Amino acid sequence: MAEPTEADPIDTAWRLVEDAWDDDEAHKRFLMLCSTASRLGEAGRRYRAIKESDPDRAARAEAQIDAVLALAMRDLAQLKTEPPKSGTKSVMFLIAFAVSASLVGGALWAMLQSF
Repeated sequence: MAEPTEADPIDTAWRLVEDAWDDDEAHKRFLMLCSTASRLGEAGRRYRAIKESDPDRAARAEAQIDAVLALAMRDLAQLKTEPPKSGTKSVMFLIAFAVSASLVGGALWAMLQSF
């Protein structure tokens, strides 16, 4: 006999949104769940399907699609890393140049001593 599987929390939250379409809190909870589960794309697809199929709920769906995009942009901004400072590159270049010059100088000195 097969084990019963847990319901997908996204599906459960979506059913709550559809049951309380005019409740802002239901939409917020759904979007936060999708955001924390890294499933904002799925939220966008669900809202787009409503927007395209139900003219009575299209305005709210469009507003929620905008909210999905805002959350996605926020998530991307959090992942952004700053490039290394240009001073770090110049210090590394100077160190590499100094080491290379020392090695070349040492080799030349050893070669001149052998004559």
